[in-house]
Amino acid sequence: NPGNSGGPLFDMRGRVIGVNSSIRTTNSTGGLGGQPSNSGVGFAVPVNTVKRVAAQLMETGQVRYPYLGASLGPVDSQVGDGVKQGAIVSNLVAGEAGERAGLKVGDIITAFNGQAIKDPDALIGTMLSTAKVGDTVTLTIVRGGKSQDIKVTLGERPR
Repeated sequence: NPGNSGGPLFDMRGRVIGVNSSIRTTNSTGGLGGQPSNSGVGFAVPVNTVKRVAAQLMETGQVRYPYLGASLGPVDSQVGDGVKQGAIVSNLVAGEAGERAGLKVGDIITAFNGQAIKDPDALIGTMLSTAKVGDTVTLTIVRGGKSQDIKVTLGERPR
């Protein structure tokens, strides 16, 4: 949808719910060099993300992202320890939030502040949308077949 990126995305009531960012399309208006059409899948940044980022930019001139300091993988039957979904810790960055809080390689994160986590992408998305640098959050983990809660004070993602 040429020219629409950066424009508002409205719901059926006329409320802004996001900012259009791009469209994936293979269609065009025809002929060689035809303009892309607006049929396809559109992508937008959610309005809550826009508000959070805009507030940080206006206040400090930069955006800071929370950071756990862990590489995460999907849970599968070989490493799931009986757990069907979550994010398994495959590596920890020395001295960062996860290691300082006592996370271990092999831990399976199943919830973030009480919200169930399906996979690594869900964990990252939940963290980015609900927490900020310096927040102390509760991760529910499974270690050795037993569930426990760990408090983690989130660091800042390196630039």
